[in-house]
Amino acid sequence: MTTYKSGEAEIAVPIEKIYERVSNPLKIKEMATTASGDMAQKLKDVTFGEDSITFSVPPVGQIVLQITDKTEPTKVEYQAVQSPVPFSIVMDMKKLDDSRTLAEAIINIDIPVFLKPMLDGKMKEMAQQFRSLIAQMSFK
Repeated sequence: MTTYKSGEAEIAVPIEKIYERVSNPLKIKEMATTASGDMAQKLKDVTFGEDSITFSVPPVGQIVLQITDKTEPTKVEYQAVQSPVPFSIVMDMKKLDDSRTLAEAIINIDIPVFLKPMLDGKMKEMAQQFRSLIAQMSFK
């Protein structure tokens, strides 16, 4: 299993509020409707369920991420349940104070050795995009 980390980002939102949103895909959907520009374009084909997120990746097809672990208020893990390659996305959060949180997206993926050089950059970018998605959403 290979791990890709987005790097930590400070979000000026209490950790409890971020956890409440990222631990509930329907709340992520609510936040996604406020996205604009490039982020809105990326989210247009994403489907949010009660405990899952579904999106398409050409030419692989649909990928379903399901919540498999929640540790309130510091961690939410989504596991790929429909994917040709096993992987998970973890949102790791640390409370800085009552109004600020450090957040990091972590992707754990089982990449065949011969594909790793081709996918390294894309996986790192995916982790950063997931963290950016959370950081850019409205928490009002």
